Amino acid sequence: MSGGNSNRCPTCRRTVVNLADADTGLPVVADRKPLSKLGEALALVGGCDTFELRWVAGRFELAGRDQFRIRGTPPGSNRVDILVRHDCELAGQWPTMKSQLRDYVAPVEYGDKPPY
Repeated sequence: MSGGNSNRCPTCRRTVVNLADADTGLPVVADRKPLSKLGEALALVGGCDTFELRWVAGRFELAGRDQFRIRGTPPGSNRVDILVRHDCELAGQWPTMKSQLRDYVAPVEYGDKPPY
């Protein structure tokens, strides 16, 4: 991933995403599989934080979800993946869906010359 790392949790070995929150700048470790609508609802009822993962200007951007983002951008819409903050004990328990970013993110070709 550009602008972050997709690797494995050292404790439970699940695939996680390491990025800074676009709003706060604080580091976030989130499960890589996107949540479905039901998955996000269950995660929120269970007290877990959720985040929007977007492809913006050639990089991934992660932003925390509040009541406005949850209502305005439900899972499965607007080329956004909804991720949950990683918790080894809860990882893999929430219903997931296919990534909305997989077919949208294209590699940037610069050729032999640097872009600057």
